[in-house]
Amino acid sequence: MKRVLLLTRTAIIVFVALCVLIVGGYVLLRFSGSTIDPSLERVIYDGKESDSPLININGMTQETRILAPEGYTRIEADETSLLHFMRNMEVLPHGNPIVYYDGDELGNNCALVYAMDIGAHDLQQCADSVIRVYSEYFWSQKDYDSIAFHLTNGELMKYTDWRKGKRLVAAGSFSTQLKLKGKNKSYECFRAYLECVMNYAGTKSLYDESETIPLSDFKPGDILLIPGSPGHVVLAVDMSVNADGEKCYLFAQGFMPAQSFHMIENDKHLDDPWFYESELKEKFRVGSYTFIDDNVRRWQNGF
Repeated sequence: MKRVLLLTRTAIIVFVALCVLIVGGYVLLRFSGSTIDPSLERVIYDGKESDSPLININGMTQETRILAPEGYTRIEADETSLLHFMRNMEVLPHGNPIVYYDGDELGNNCALVYAMDIGAHDLQQCADSVIRVYSEYFWSQKDYDSIAFHLTNGELMKYTDWRKGKRLVAAGSFSTQLKLKGKNKSYECFRAYLECVMNYAGTKSLYDESETIPLSDFKPGDILLIPGSPGHVVLAVDMSVNADGEKCYLFAQGFMPAQSFHMIENDKHLDDPWFYESELKEKFRVGSYTFIDDNVRRWQNGF
């Protein structure tokens, strides 16, 4: 009788221990951060998830958030290159919405939203976002002479002149630059220069500063650009290639009204944000715009 009672107690202890292990394991998996469900190929993190095996929601840069497609490898990038700079641009946590300059939310219909601020005014739209990325890259390299953009009327605005105190005076289509301030090398002064450029530059001026290139020569830093009012431009921010030499690209854009710089989804496969070379033939669609050969362009001498 005592032996039976002992066995019963032992069984109860084992049963309780198993329950504790099972419940504890569930709690650990539920609240410890990131897990992968192999059957769904779905990443789950703090209640947010992605159906795409190419999106690592824990990544906080462009390169660590978006993975290269199977069979493809990202092209090499020198540490001083624009491509390296773009790959390391900070992104907002997965699921963050695109927001307008005034703080209103547009929603999240994109692969990622960059952490780059928009500014307080309706200025940083599509062409302005490209200008901002180029300029921030040059600033990071202390290549101040390369920060120079034509306005829509053809006036060339150099950052090196701005930091020496020159300011734009504009009336209608007329503009000139006068020495109105003292020297200022601060980042705040650099941003003020960019806001002035954004106010008077656009897709037309970027078009005039760029030239058409064959798609076979298209690289990160190049643009797809439709000039006009408003027109549109998107920036190639990354590129991968497979063993057969076939390429694929990631594209990002700003939009109007001014809003978060964000990566564009590929409508052909929403679980994969890459645009494959075979999809970019003749007339092709990226985001909400259709582009043709003439729209495949390189700004100045490229990067």
